[in-house]
Amino acid sequence: MRVLVLSLIVALGLVVALVCGYYLLHDWSALQASFARFEQLAARPSSPNALAIAGARQNIHRLNCFAEGVGLLLGAILAAIGVHGLCLLPSRSRGPHGSGGEG
Repeated sequence: MRVLVLSLIVALGLVVALVCGYYLLHDWSALQASFARFEQLAARPSSPNALAIAGARQNIHRLNCFAEGVGLLLGAILAAIGVHGLCLLPSRSRGPHGSGGEG
């Protein structure tokens, strides 16, 4: 029963890490594009309204990247806890007292 629970924890952690990593990569590319747009507007004479909108758009992507990065790390930590628990389970080849079945 413990093996099943720990295996589910590992699987859930990996799924969370993979999903968050997938969306992190998409938001990272959107952040790069919105930051490039912000730099273009800042380099030339632009209205303060356009700069504020471009800055807000890039900050939205920054916040999304941060949140998805945290989700990725938490998923990886959850998977690592499950793997650690699986490693600490007693081996079935040994007896209840660790004698290995010897006399």
